Amino acid sequence: MLVAILGAFQLLLGQPGMAAVVAGNVVLAVYAARLITLTTPASELVDAVVRAAARIPS
Repeated sequence: MLVAILGAFQLLLGQPGMAAVVAGNVVLAVYAARLITLTTPASELVDAVVRAAARIPS
């Protein structure tokens, strides 16, 4: 539904090429996230988030 709304918005703006790019990027991001979460144990994902958070300067 979100992809259709984003695509329709871009079409209303008169950018049919951008509509395909934006919709495709959203679909790709969702499937990449699904692939990562399905193939990586939750503990490793949490460890990666903790390591990334520790690198952020405060």
